[in-house]
Amino acid sequence: MKEYRAAMSGIYTTSVNEETIDEVPMAYKSLEDIVDVIAESVEVVDVMKPLYNFKAS
Repeated sequence: MKEYRAAMSGIYTTSVNEETIDEVPMAYKSLEDIVDVIAESVEVVDVMKPLYNFKAS
């Protein structure tokens, strides 16, 4: 939970709890991994970071 809370720092959420642990940011591929795979076919012009997060728990 400590790592989960740290990963969500700066994002308003009331959903960081054990019931949403399967949705932690670490469960997904990193932005760098994705860009490495698609770099030949796209140009990344901007990266958006969420400000608010809601999960039903």
